[in-house]
Amino acid sequence: MSIIFITQKSQKFGVGHYVRSNLVKTQIKIKSYFILNNKLIYNKKKYNLEKITNLKLKKIFEEIQLKIIYLDIHILNNLHKRILNLVRSKNIKIIFYDYYDPIVKNANVAFYTPSFYTSKTKFYPKNTFSGWKYLLLNKNKKKHEGKKKFDVLISFGGSDPNRITEFFIKFFLKSQLNIKVCCIIGYLNKRKKEIKDLCKKSEGMIKFFEPKKKIDRFINESRFAIISVGLTSYETIFFNIPSLFIPIKKIDIKLAQYFESMKLGIASPYFKDLNYLILKNKVENLTKRNRLFFIKKKIIDGKGLKRVINILQREYENS
Repeated sequence: MSIIFITQKSQKFGVGHYVRSNLVKTQIKIKSYFILNNKLIYNKKKYNLEKITNLKLKKIFEEIQLKIIYLDIHILNNLHKRILNLVRSKNIKIIFYDYYDPIVKNANVAFYTPSFYTSKTKFYPKNTFSGWKYLLLNKNKKKHEGKKKFDVLISFGGSDPNRITEFFIKFFLKSQLNIKVCCIIGYLNKRKKEIKDLCKKSEGMIKFFEPKKKIDRFINESRFAIISVGLTSYETIFFNIPSLFIPIKKIDIKLAQYFESMKLGIASPYFKDLNYLILKNKVENLTKRNRLFFIKKKIIDGKGLKRVINILQREYENS
């Protein structure tokens, strides 16, 4: 018996959905498979599921004795809809993580992180688990205590298709603020050379890094952070690093404001509405404000992964 994790990663979508899914997959004690970007690896073969029939797909599900599908996706596509229709006919359980759509109401279980505190609950199924305690972070705060090397960390996900990293580097070069900047370049970013060339113009003020996995060390070596609303924003909250939260999607605007209301940092306008004048005001408000203003309470306990896995295990055993 098994579980299939359905997820996506790309230069456009970023890597957050894949990172979260892989975190659960590697820790759960159930035989599991990935459908990543519509491709399934099974019996040492890679299947493009868009090109196989429903009959073949059913046969694969029967062979692996599929009991649960777990979706952590950016957008529901036609293949996902096909799979959902197939598994419903076989009484296979459907679980969504952080996806807000009418189709979720018919799922067996849904998890919602604070991303959806600002949304209505009309799409919630009966078995819904929501809140900070279901955030998928596998962190140990004690491992990362050390000296602050940077004033500000900037990070805009694994791909940054909107080129916000370059916008901020140019801002720092022009603003002449006397601060040390740690620039994280995601591994799917297609403009690494341009970003590095910009950083080199700073005469050492801006240091760039390309971590292949975790960026915990860089977060903890920074006094503040400027980040997109996403997985990294929860990491900075976990490590108590006050941040300027940049909404990349319209739904993130209210979430950034919610973070500010909780004194976790400062909310930025929607990224397309940013200019250097607004940005200078926001950055100064973040870096010059007394750090005691920002909340130090333990909001994320780092045990969300264990809670999600326990619920999946229970659903699996009851299927």
